Amino acid sequence: MKTKRFELRLTEEQKKNWQAIADENRMSLTDYIIHKVEGNLGKSERREILKFIEISTNTDSKVENNINQIAKWVNTHQQITVGKMDEYLLELEKYQRLIKERNVALKKIILFLSKI
Repeated sequence: MKTKRFELRLTEEQKKNWQAIADENRMSLTDYIIHKVEGNLGKSERREILKFIEISTNTDSKVENNINQIAKWVNTHQQITVGKMDEYLLELEKYQRLIKERNVALKKIILFLSKI
């Protein structure tokens, strides 16, 4: 049970900004400050991380599907045209770029989480 009080002096603007962030996270200002001091993630931060993971997974699935469709076409026709080879290489480059971008973002998330 919480029985101790703590006073904090800040400007009206700071309080408004903090309250807006707390509201966005559907928390009281007190709970928001405690979460930040103790290093917990707010709801909006958790949502952003989950949103990133969902988007990157969906994007990966689309590119992987395109690569599989090209591979199926090649296996069915037992040949590959220059156009199909170029299309395949473009998809592989897109996939490689997505993986690099995701790895950079994941490193940022891990760094952020390690500070908590």
